[in-house]
Amino acid sequence: MAPVINRNPPRESQAARYTGGLWVGKFMKTCTYQKVLTDEASTMIGSYCSRLCALEGFAGHGEQANIRVRRYGVQRPPGATTTARAGSA
Repeated sequence: MAPVINRNPPRESQAARYTGGLWVGKFMKTCTYQKVLTDEASTMIGSYCSRLCALEGFAGHGEQANIRVRRYGVQRPPGATTTARAGSA
């Protein structure tokens, strides 16, 4: 059985018409961030993250979320392993 060969492969100029071509940004990792403006929002995000990490078994990430809740909020995060109070971290 003979190998299948594409007799009309797309050239870079043809692909560029549809995809915008290749450039160095295609090979770089895109980093994003979010800016949290209030302590209440930071506490809410940390609480959600803490629960999600507990469900998925990410203990280290969960403890970091618990630190965020203890630092910026007054409530104890669900599933927290320590009893530190807000402001003590």
